[in-house]
Amino acid sequence: MAGIPLEIVQTKESLNIPTRLAIPPVAPPSSMKLLRTVKPNHAPISICHHNGITYVGTNGYTVYQMTDDFQQQFISLWDTQYTHSIKTFGSELYVAVCSSNLTKHQIKVFCTAGKFQRMWNVDGRDGTPNNFVWCGDKIIAPGYGKLVVYSHTGQVITSTRIPELTNPWANISSGVDTVIYSEYNKALKVEIYTGKVLWTSTYVSRPGAIVCHNQNVYISAEDDYATRVFILSSETG
Repeated sequence: MAGIPLEIVQTKESLNIPTRLAIPPVAPPSSMKLLRTVKPNHAPISICHHNGITYVGTNGYTVYQMTDDFQQQFISLWDTQYTHSIKTFGSELYVAVCSSNLTKHQIKVFCTAGKFQRMWNVDGRDGTPNNFVWCGDKIIAPGYGKLVVYSHTGQVITSTRIPELTNPWANISSGVDTVIYSEYNKALKVEIYTGKVLWTSTYVSRPGAIVCHNQNVYISAEDDYATRVFILSSETG
């Protein structure tokens, strides 16, 4: 899987994410433009962008740091292989990983210069990805039939059972006190601290990556012919 291209794209509209209080919602993007293609030495799995730098997690024990001018190996993840999620918070980089035998799930924290800070174990089962999202200063992570809320230092704040969360291969994005999951055959919106399911949508078949932006939910989906992006209402699904 070495050398699989990573495509960096940008919508026609501004990439700045407004808050509800500061800027009114804007229209959904109508198209995307390919900026360039980068080929890491290992297959890319996760990605985040912060202060002009793109961090790419791979299946090869490595996080790459990419700017407009060059790419370099940034972090070596020792005994862990798959980097399922990368997010920044303040001046730190949070990397959700699982071991090469797919049994150990952890979140490892680095400063933005790449120096290791701390880590903790998170809920996970054999072979499941290790995904998480920020909601304010809390980390939200899916598990088997439950939603777990961690502090940014790794303490468990709440663990709420959600029977509707049946597939551990869930992607997740955050709203205001809510999260939206995409599973193999559905998407659902859940209140973080109560576990109440606000809506379930089966409109998108085989949903994948998911992002909340303004009042919309963007979900990528693959079929036998192409990858498409669907836009749903975050209020109704």
